Amino acid sequence: MNCTFYHCCRPGPDRSVMSNRRLVAAVRSLLGDTDLAARLGRQGRRTIEERFDFRRRTAALEALYQSIVDVSRSQRGSLANAVDR
Repeated sequence: MNCTFYHCCRPGPDRSVMSNRRLVAAVRSLLGDTDLAARLGRQGRRTIEERFDFRRRTAALEALYQSIVDVSRSQRGSLANAVDR
């Protein structure tokens, strides 16, 4: 993306996000460019929906828990077999 707002919001070498002047300039550019503001809004919404979708996050967490249970059961079975020998 090649816009003032995007570039001023990227962290700099000192990890600060932006100066007050750059923030004011970025907000003014958005106020003056409704197409850009709409595009950034849509992109932001899409990003949030993809990264923080409750169903996807829940499914990923359930898969993680299931893998832990599976490993635990597998190790328990191996331990029981070793004790029986």
